[in-house]
Amino acid sequence: MRILILSASYGSGHAEAARSLAAAIETRGGRAVVVDHFRELVHPVFAHVRVSGRSATAWATAWGPTRRSPSA
Repeated sequence: MRILILSASYGSGHAEAARSLAAAIETRGGRAVVVDHFRELVHPVFAHVRVSGRSATAWATAWGPTRRSPSA
């Protein structure tokens, strides 16, 4: 069994939980890969904005237009 665990570098709690989950999977014979989506998959411009403390505004600007309202 192969499992991909996506985590985020928003604090050590997320990374530690991902590593613990991967270790538990591997002790049961599985293969787990932990990927920090922010470090490995997000464009560096957004990573810099997140670190600078302006994440809410940046994410709202970038992803706000993609949000869909629930159908009535």
